[in-house]
Amino acid sequence: MSTEANLVLVRGIYKAFNDGDLDRAVSGVSPDFELTDMAMGQVFRGPEGFRNWLRPWLTAVPNAQTELTNVIAQDNWVFTEHTARGAHTGPFASPTGEIAPTGRHIDLRCAEVFQVKNDKVVSVRAYRDTATLMRQLGLMQ
Repeated sequence: MSTEANLVLVRGIYKAFNDGDLDRAVSGVSPDFELTDMAMGQVFRGPEGFRNWLRPWLTAVPNAQTELTNVIAQDNWVFTEHTARGAHTGPFASPTGEIAPTGRHIDLRCAEVFQVKNDKVVSVRAYRDTATLMRQLGLMQ
């Protein structure tokens, strides 16, 4: 797959997320896909794992949108920076339990590293500052 095709694939996953279309987002990953959420210390495997990582965000922030601010591709790698935005109006499942809706706005900068093989994403490493997220939700100072 060309570098340009890899960019189209990754941008399409973000577009599907912004459209709230998890099926379309998940269709871009391979059966042996692995996502490492660096902030939470969690690993999600396979297309269902990807769905299980995305779903809590769309449940907690139904109007969630991501704005890509930087996208760099080299060979089989795509590096992104984006800002995740929306209102926390739904329950947020976290590793330590559910966070009740706060109604507060989230404006969180994130970075993700995608590896693409055979026209599918095979791995993602996701980075975000959970302390900033907790401050924005009013859960810590």
